[in-house]
Amino acid sequence: MQRRDINAAGAPTPAGQHTQAVEVTSATRTLYVAEFANATSRSGLGLENLVKITTIVCNPADIAAVRAGRASVLGEHRPASTLVVAGLANAAWKVEVTGSKPVNG
Repeated sequence: MQRRDINAAGAPTPAGQHTQAVEVTSATRTLYVAEFANATSRSGLGLENLVKITTIVCNPADIAAVRAGRASVLGEHRPASTLVVAGLANAAWKVEVTGSKPVNG
């Protein structure tokens, strides 16, 4: 799999730890991840191939903490990212993160 991060010259700098777009070539399948730790360990894949995440946060006051948590998990890795402030199906949930990974083979 070849990966190319794209940040448009005229676009605003990403506010958090992400890339504006990710181009992937030579991938033959895609893994959509809803639970990173378990899905990653079961599939034998690392987070380094994660190309897109969507984060849903219920309370805008939690955004800084969510970004800090994402940075601690992803390190220097920068997937394309969408942040949504909205409610979740269970009132006890504070944040949900999903992602996708193209995979060779």
